[in-house]
Amino acid sequence: MKLPPFRLERYFAKYEFTAPYMMCASDCESISTAELLAFEPDAEARLLGLGLGYTEANGGRELREAITGLYETVTVDEVLAHTGAGEAIFTYMNAALQPGDHAVVHAPGYQSLAEVARAAGAEVTAWRGDPANGWALDLDELEGSLTSSTRLVVINVPHNPTGFLPDRAFMERLAAMAEAHDFRIFSDEVYRGLEHDPADRLPAMVDLTPRATSLGVFVVTPT
Repeated sequence: MKLPPFRLERYFAKYEFTAPYMMCASDCESISTAELLAFEPDAEARLLGLGLGYTEANGGRELREAITGLYETVTVDEVLAHTGAGEAIFTYMNAALQPGDHAVVHAPGYQSLAEVARAAGAEVTAWRGDPANGWALDLDELEGSLTSSTRLVVINVPHNPTGFLPDRAFMERLAAMAEAHDFRIFSDEVYRGLEHDPADRLPAMVDLTPRATSLGVFVVTPT
């Protein structure tokens, strides 16, 4: 498998740690380890008592149990922990897609969502948001792009980089379409929880249909 250069990461490699001001990323403001541990009274003692060694291949059970708290229907055995979202995307696309399959991918978007699917042998159709309508996606357009080979639809909400956030009716109709047309949904929800108004928060796609997988991420980077 040969992937094209990941343009965003190549850009970051050149400028992320050399530019005097970082204005091109969407990370939250960093906090220190001490500030993080302060959220839970006994967290520091538990961290210092943590053994260092191998864990289960799908992630430590305690971690996976904590992750289930973000969802309504997910059990601990349905959670897979990865080293960052990129690894999860790579794993999923290579498990879900075969050469000759068709995938429809939300665009514009994180490059690997489309390129790893393409490298796995799938034909990829871009499902483009409309800049004249707040970058909204059109479900009728999606339905018209489905083929007998469509195995996967990839969506990213809240959307990076446009901020597009649909309503619940949109998500429910997409879930119903997956059932009706026999495709799976890969829902990139890395920005879920960062809505300006918590009342706008959508249910995780995995809680709307068993045909969906939801992707979340937690980043710890020394600064």
